[in-house]
Amino acid sequence: MEINGLCDLGYKGDKFTWCNEHLGDHFTKERLDRFVAKNSWTEVFQEVWVEVLPARSSDHKPLVLNKHTIHTRCEDRRKLFIFGACWIKDKDCEEVVSKEWVNVSGSSDLMEKIQSSLRECGAALTGWSRQNSKDNEGELRSKTNRLKELEEEEKG
Repeated sequence: MEINGLCDLGYKGDKFTWCNEHLGDHFTKERLDRFVAKNSWTEVFQEVWVEVLPARSSDHKPLVLNKHTIHTRCEDRRKLFIFGACWIKDKDCEEVVSKEWVNVSGSSDLMEKIQSSLRECGAALTGWSRQNSKDNEGELRSKTNRLKELEEEEKG
């Protein structure tokens, strides 16, 4: 890890992330799972922590990377827009931006048009992202339930 400039992000909760589930002298617990990051990343994301969750269906405990959210508001009390870098990978993102950028009209002042376009694109992307998140959560829930069903069929 040192050679590659990585550091362990630590943990909150149980120190051990794996258990062999044996009884007696053969019982073993270890911290096998961890989050690592480059030092440059940790300088940018200082308000993160790793939480070790209880194991539910595995001998490994899940880890969650949490981020402290700073609620900053503009002078006009609107929430600041934050562009999700992962959106670039989605083919629909460009379509959302193109559609909103072209639709803006109004002032003849170029700077006002740009600001208006940015506001409209931000609002459209936020709505689009929320809808995608809901769709993805539903799909994930459905697939998780199906996986549980298959595990139960395999056991019984």
